[in-house]
Amino acid sequence: MVTIDEVSSELCEFWELDGVEEYFLKYPIDYDVPIKEDNIKEKLLDNLKQLTKYEKLYLKSLERYIELRNIYKVTIAEQYDWYLYNFNKPIKPVEIKPYYLQKDPKIKNINKILTKLKLKRDFFKLCVDNYKLQSQQIHDYIKLLEMRL
Repeated sequence: MVTIDEVSSELCEFWELDGVEEYFLKYPIDYDVPIKEDNIKEKLLDNLKQLTKYEKLYLKSLERYIELRNIYKVTIAEQYDWYLYNFNKPIKPVEIKPYYLQKDPKIKNINKILTKLKLKRDFFKLCVDNYKLQSQQIHDYIKLLEMRL
């Protein structure tokens, strides 16, 4: 099982990225080279390579997100029990989640990391979708060429 520290260290490079724009700079997915008969094979191979690369990155980020989401659920339960049984003043159970858990430093830290992981996961999903669309466009172009012949 992964720990919060492991996920945090993996995300070090992403902490520097403020938003989606910087992901686009680090992982460019723009692909404006027109498809022509002479470059179609090269274009198709490159597309497959990029699609595979981004699918791996997406699956890895999705796995990390799910692992941390499970840690988050366990932490919520642990902190809930701590506030219910070990806190220095009596609290009603209905007060714990809306008033205490939202301000808990452990939970706030995990939420911050989860937000970054979600951004990373969604970005790589966008990349995968983009390359799938490009692949479909290449296949459509090939069909068009076959119809011309």
